[in-house]
Amino acid sequence: MLTLSLLAAFLVPASAQIAATDPRFVPLRRFLDTNNIPNTAGHNIALTLGTGDGEVFSYTNGDMTLSTKRLLGSGSKWAASTALLSMMAAANASLDDRINKYLNWWTRDPADSRSSVTLRNFLQMTSGMVTDGTDGALALNCTESTTQPRECDAARRAKHSSVAFGAFLGCAAPPLKRSHAECVRLLYDVSPPLYPPGKYFMYGTLTFNFVAAAMEVALNKSIATLLQEHFLRPLNFSGPWTSEGSPVEPKFLVNPQVPLLGGGLTADATEMGRFMRRMLRKDFLPPPLHEEQERVSMTYEQFSTQNAIFGPYGLGIWGECLYGGFDGLAYPPSCRAAHRITHPGCFGYWDFVSRRDGYYYNFLPAYHCSLANMWCGTGHPPPTAESCPEISFSSMLKTNVQGFLDDIFVGSSGS
Repeated sequence: MLTLSLLAAFLVPASAQIAATDPRFVPLRRFLDTNNIPNTAGHNIALTLGTGDGEVFSYTNGDMTLSTKRLLGSGSKWAASTALLSMMAAANASLDDRINKYLNWWTRDPADSRSSVTLRNFLQMTSGMVTDGTDGALALNCTESTTQPRECDAARRAKHSSVAFGAFLGCAAPPLKRSHAECVRLLYDVSPPLYPPGKYFMYGTLTFNFVAAAMEVALNKSIATLLQEHFLRPLNFSGPWTSEGSPVEPKFLVNPQVPLLGGGLTADATEMGRFMRRMLRKDFLPPPLHEEQERVSMTYEQFSTQNAIFGPYGLGIWGECLYGGFDGLAYPPSCRAAHRITHPGCFGYWDFVSRRDGYYYNFLPAYHCSLANMWCGTGHPPPTAESCPEISFSSMLKTNVQGFLDDIFVGSSGS
């Protein structure tokens, strides 16, 4: 049986392209060519990278092109937080406004900790409300007999996740097909408080929809219209941004009037490259909101297992610190100095902006976990739809590509 490296030598890339003839990128292209093995992290991809001045390199292979659209999963979250911050600027809303300032049905009872939750809490995923946050391995491994309370809390979140997701997406889909405002109200009803706002980070997907409902009231427009005005049209995205379920959950039908903000954006590598370039330049939002979006204020005591994998969270973005050996620090000096901002997503999407070195990177795959690739290297089928083994698979390619980019850009400020 041929080894992967030997097999790679016999493969000819289906289509590889480079947007510039700069010789600095020749080793990277060769690496991508020799990792073009069917149904692995290097096969069937579209990749772009650039500086604030524009795209400097692009690459595709397999059936992917730079205009092939893919559902981004959690890769939607950076875009969602940016869209919502743009809406907040138009509404003259403050991140520290309580959400009940905008939603008159939201509790004002001081005995209910939800009464003090702010727009910032939802964008930072520290609302303390049990929506769909599972916090990865901690949630999956906990049992109710565990003596550590936070682990049992995680089990409660895991158990509740399907309830909240089912309620929200079921509300959006036929035959109900209710409005976004109605579905968010239903989500509120099934999302009890677990912690005081700001105490703990709980990673989730539905949290941004609460802010969207507040902006619908503040700006007196539907969230579908607001997304067009504040994100899709300004960035020349064709969409859609819907409540579409993942490929393993096809029963949830598309409803663009009730977008799943944290997971439902469909885009291509060129579109995401344009977005990343604007994020690198910090010229899409008012400057103070760009700074707030990227500011890492999270403490180690707020961490969940997701933080231990990706790093601390800003507002819809990770301060990248992959498996960072945190040892009580929320943002170790090495990661803070590298200053990379990222938000990968289910199905393998990965992007980041390197503030230190002045470039962005955008990697969009179309491969599937199966026996052919040992279930993306895990050796067994994913236990839940949220397990997202494609992310780990992509991380291997991302780490290798980043090594080439470090050789090219480190110390050059992207020049």
